[in-house]
Amino acid sequence: MASGMLPSDPQLGQAPRRRRRVLLISLGALCLIVVGALAIGFGFKGKDNDKSISTHGNKHGPATEAVSSMADTKNTIVPSAPESAPATVVEPVKAPVSESKPSAPATTTKVDDSDKILTFGDGERNPLGPLFGALPGAAAINGAFNTLAASAANLAGLQVCYPQNGEELKGMTESGSSCSVIILKKGSSDKYTLPSTVIVTSRKIVLGHPIDLPQIHPDKEVYRLFEVKPGGSLDIRFVSLFRPSPRKVDENLSVIVAGVALVELGGYMRGTACIFRQPAQTFEAFVKSLETPFARKRIVGGFVLVLGGTFFCYGCQAVRWAPYGSPNVNVVQIGRDYLVMAGSNVCIGCYHVAYSPYGSAISVGNAMGVFGGVNIRIGGGTIGSSVLKGQFGAGQNLFVGGGVLVNVGHQQQTAFE
Repeated sequence: MASGMLPSDPQLGQAPRRRRRVLLISLGALCLIVVGALAIGFGFKGKDNDKSISTHGNKHGPATEAVSSMADTKNTIVPSAPESAPATVVEPVKAPVSESKPSAPATTTKVDDSDKILTFGDGERNPLGPLFGALPGAAAINGAFNTLAASAANLAGLQVCYPQNGEELKGMTESGSSCSVIILKKGSSDKYTLPSTVIVTSRKIVLGHPIDLPQIHPDKEVYRLFEVKPGGSLDIRFVSLFRPSPRKVDENLSVIVAGVALVELGGYMRGTACIFRQPAQTFEAFVKSLETPFARKRIVGGFVLVLGGTFFCYGCQAVRWAPYGSPNVNVVQIGRDYLVMAGSNVCIGCYHVAYSPYGSAISVGNAMGVFGGVNIRIGGGTIGSSVLKGQFGAGQNLFVGGGVLVNVGHQQQTAFE
């Protein structure tokens, strides 16, 4: 070995070669995947074209029609070949048919594509179509989800029921029904309207769709969706719950008390990925409210009121949306979304969202009010947006008048423009 020369390490020279080799192998695999995907995509398109040709006939010659039934053979003449001549296959020829009266114009049925929420086109209008095709729509995803949920319930020995309307939903959820798991097959385009308040005294699971949330509404003169009594357990998932309109006590007073659910002592309610919503504001109702801006409006536990029971909430949202504004200036709200008087409430990843161009209210816990028991909030937050907003009271978003409030990672976002 010459002086001044460092000993050479054979692994140092092999490192660049290994990197180049791995890079070439990766590029080759990527090319094979792309070529294979294109071949599969165009192969599917070729099959579709073959089907269309076989259905509509050859473009360069007359289309041959097979005999569909034995009745067609009466109007068919098949010439026979002489015995000495070689056997030849002759296509059947239709005999002339007498003229018939013109048939009625064909009616076309419009195909409902409302469930196709995701698509890449058919290939001719979109170059990605032959490769990807159409992605499954909401109906297909909901159907698969319902099938999996029903299979899991059957394995657990639970009876699965499918209500068609709000009346059947009420009957299946209340006592006396053998249904344990109630699956809502309808999507957001349909409503389950409850004819009266549902009284829950046993264990029930109400399951909607994670993609297309079904809607549960109250009928007229119904001022609460659910009441969970002692011994009752309501586990509701992937559903939009609309609270009722305020109850008119007199001409100048309207109240809302536990619009969606009242959880009594010994009762249990769990909401998973549910949306608590107030009735949609219409322009007609907005104009009518301009006539009585000083009418008293009182809200106590607007969505959920806990009176000694237990309320768990995972990934839920409380949405209050007034696009035309809130002209009523005599509003007092105590725990406008959730109110805990006694018992316990746990919210994980829950948000409170509100929008109104203008409004004014006296709030004692705009999002959450705690007057007893325990309330635990982990993550989530409150989001508000308004142009002109008057907020008064104590504890604008979170109010503790008794009991314990544990708040971890709660965020507050407010925009006043």
